[in-house]
Order: sequence, then structure tokens, then C-alpha cells
Amino acid sequence: MKYFVLGIFLLIVAFDIFVWWNSKIRNRKEKRNKKDLENRITPVFEVKKNYIPINGSYDIIISDFYEYGALLQIHCSITQNDELIRGFCSRDLTSFEQKIRSEIRMIFDRLEDKKTDRTIKMWYCNSDGSAFSDTNDIPLKIIITFFKPSNMDDKTKELLKQCIYPHLQDLVEIDWNEVNTILKHCCYTKEHSIVKFLNIISNSDAGENGISDSTKNICRHLSMDMNFFYENQWFYGGSNSMSVYENLKAKYTEIKDCYLESLAHEYARDTVF
Repeated sequence: MKYFVLGIFLLIVAFDIFVWWNSKIRNRKEKRNKKDLENRITPVFEVKKNYIPINGSYDIIISDFYEYGALLQIHCSITQNDELIRGFCSRDLTSFEQKIRSEIRMIFDRLEDKKTDRTIKMWYCNSDGSAFSDTNDIPLKIIITFFKPSNMDDKTKELLKQCIYPHLQDLVEIDWNEVNTILKHCCYTKEHSIVKFLNIISNSDAGENGISDSTKNICRHLSMDMNFFYENQWFYGGSNSMSVYENLKAKYTEIKDCYLESLAHEYARDTVF
């Protein structure tokens, strides 16, 4: 009997030690997590006025042609408040590049020069000519380089500049009525979540669903911004930071409040633990 009592006593002691040790470890983890959270750098949601979307007036500048032996080069830039407009991502510019190449080649076809290489190179850089490092923050200083046709004249050069200009306009001019109509459809569609629907639109091929390139770009960036909030929910779900809705409203001033609220509510619903 005494051994049985002794065994019970030892089990109780072992259990108390186990509970005490686990509590100590848990307290250490909580203190470490709290310290890590306090030391963590708050992520910045970018709402600069000259980042996509573009609000207000802007300037399009197209240079004269530069000649480098057999090559011709033209520089295009879109500025706002004397700063390059930036904030585009690679997919935002795919359709634009395809249209520019198509326009230039159609003009070259009229020259009936079948010998000259039709390769057209396009790249982007900062105002000082330096390269950029973030493919989600592409500046709109665009350099277009191609081989000079043998019968190139001033009239053709002017025609090339004229064909480029409207595509630069289309890149930055946004039909906000179209954007709000798309978002209205997103909000009242039961088939997909709003974020998923935006992702489908932004990743569709050009001309596939009759939506303009600039509207697709806005849908893409809305989707990217919501992903940013999902990835940083520690901060944007807390009381010490601006709400998701407030951040979106600061950036997308032309989108109706009810659609931004729907996006923010979906974010809040999906991130509740």
C-alpha cells in the first residue's frame, strides 16, 4: 500500500514539474514573440501621387531620333510634377510593348525594305539612365531601339513618333467608369471572391474579355495590394495602423467607396483567426 501511495505522490510531483516547465517555456516564447513584433519594421503601403494609378495631369516627351551606325533609337518618358511616373509591373507593359512593335513593323512594311533586320528592343530606366531593380516599380522612361531601314526619311520618322504617342497615352489614361463597372460586377458575383475575380481579370490575355489594358492594370494592382495586406496582416489587422480601407482609399481616390469597403471586408473576413 505504501508503495502505491509513494507512486501516486511521485506522479503528482512529476506532473507539477512538467506543468511548471511547459509554462516557463511558453512564457519565454511569448516574451520573444512580443519582442520580435516590437522590433519588426512596419511595412510601408506606397501611395505616392506619381505611382500607378495616375491622377491629374501628366506630360509625354518623345525625343528626336539618335543614330548609332545602323541603329536608330528614340527615348520616351511620361512625367508628373517633373518626376518620372513609375510603379508599373512587368505584366502592365506586355500589351503596350506588343502594340508598339506592331505599329513600327507596319510602318516599315510600307517602306518595302525586306533586307533590314526587324528586331525591336525596348527597355526602361531611371531619369539618370540607371537601371531599376524592382520589377513592380518600373519607371516610364522607355528606350526603343531598332535597325534603320535603308530608305528611311524624315516623313517616316515623324510618322513613327506619331504612332507611339497614343499608346503612351493609353498606358496612363484610366477610364474610371470602366473600372467601377468591373468592380460592381465583382462585388455582386457569387461565383468567385472579389480578390480571385480581380486576379482572373488582371491575368487574362489582351482583348480576351473586351476590357482596356489600363483597367486590367488597375485590377492587377488592386489584387497586388490586397496580397500585400494578406502578407502583412500582423500590422494591418491591428489598431495601431491605418485600416485596409483607408490605405486603399488613399491610393485609389477615383474608385467608389462601396467597392473598396467590399474589398477590405473580404480581407478582414479571410484573415480572422
